[in-house]
Amino acid sequence: KHLAISVEQLAPTLAHFLGVASGQKWSCLKAMRLARGTDAPISWLDAYVKPEFADVLDQPNPNGVSILKQIEERHCHFAANAQVEIFVGRIEEDLSEPLQCDTGAPALIILRRYKNSDGEIYLVTYSVHPESRFSLNFEFEKQVSPTIA
Repeated sequence: KHLAISVEQLAPTLAHFLGVASGQKWSCLKAMRLARGTDAPISWLDAYVKPEFADVLDQPNPNGVSILKQIEERHCHFAANAQVEIFVGRIEEDLSEPLQCDTGAPALIILRRYKNSDGEIYLVTYSVHPESRFSLNFEFEKQVSPTIA
């Protein structure tokens, strides 16, 4: 559920957090992920998009296609690298009401930075998941090479 789209000139603290240069103007989407068929919030999302790709934020998105996928489809621009940071934090006061939880409650926070083949970040997403509303599962499989006798 899209809540707001704005253009922000990145202050030094925010720019450092996002991993980009300060003073640049980026588009910011504020949105909430809801459980299917309900208004129950699963997470909060702040997505920062370089201006040349920000038009995807204005497009209808009835199927909930990710911003990354929209940029790929509309601009043929693909991520060569994705850096993902996962850490535990607390629900900030400004998110407690929309996420329907107490200020200071535990949260899982996921920060993703997407880079092009030149190593330039063009999309950053910051999502806040209140305790017990999200799980992240990984499965790794080792490929076994046949031995030569």
